[in-house]
Amino acid sequence: MWKPNYKKVPKIHRVYGYPIKIYDNGGRSMDRYTVIYMHKCNFDKRIGEWDALCMSDNPYFGAGSHCSIASPGVYLGKRILYRDLPPRCKQAVREDIREYKKYIRKNGGKI
Repeated sequence: MWKPNYKKVPKIHRVYGYPIKIYDNGGRSMDRYTVIYMHKCNFDKRIGEWDALCMSDNPYFGAGSHCSIASPGVYLGKRILYRDLPPRCKQAVREDIREYKKYIRKNGGKI
């Protein structure tokens, strides 16, 4: 059985060069994992929120939705590393990062 390794995690973790924060609430809700994309293109200044992906162990057949988070914190659970995510969650994060990178290149920004 897969079990995450809770340990000290950097403030912002980079996956494929993209800054993210990952939280695990330990199974208290259907959307156990929350990945917050911390690049400035994902911050809506009008309402002060970051883009995020909330998901279960299998976001393709369980719970998986994009949302906005105003202030990440303890209510999301413990911080974990990308390598501690289940394989399907890693795949969903990779796909999101690929799309964000395309968007950034198209609009002239840099990561």
